[in-house]
Amino acid sequence: TARRSAADRDVVAESGAGCAQATMRLKRGKEGRKTLQFYRINFGITAPYAVLLDGNFIHAATSQKIDLKARLAKQLGVPEGKSGQVTLLVPQIVLSELEALGEVVEDALDFARSHCEALAPEAAAEGAADEAAA
Repeated sequence: TARRSAADRDVVAESGAGCAQATMRLKRGKEGRKTLQFYRINFGITAPYAVLLDGNFIHAATSQKIDLKARLAKQLGVPEGKSGQVTLLVPQIVLSELEALGEVVEDALDFARSHCEALAPEAAAEGAADEAAA
């Protein structure tokens, strides 16, 4: 798409195109709440949440300067000030992968080490074995 000049942006804003974007944002939020409600009702998934993150996701979020814990808490419907109900988990293999990639993902590695709990390989294997048995 071509870039718009400042005058063109003003015309678009006055014509109400921003309203369509706000409507889409509301629809996405509503869909997210419906999905959470589905899992809450059918599978009993409620707070506190444990969110498993991978290296690419952490790298993308840190490069965009997104506060992952606060954003995930908001998406999961956790009340403000209670972001402690969201635990961020990172498998040890992801930490190893980020270390191997080096300086390119240094911010992601720092975030993973400081804000996430490392998930031991045995715990990840147990989770996979539990799912296979079910």
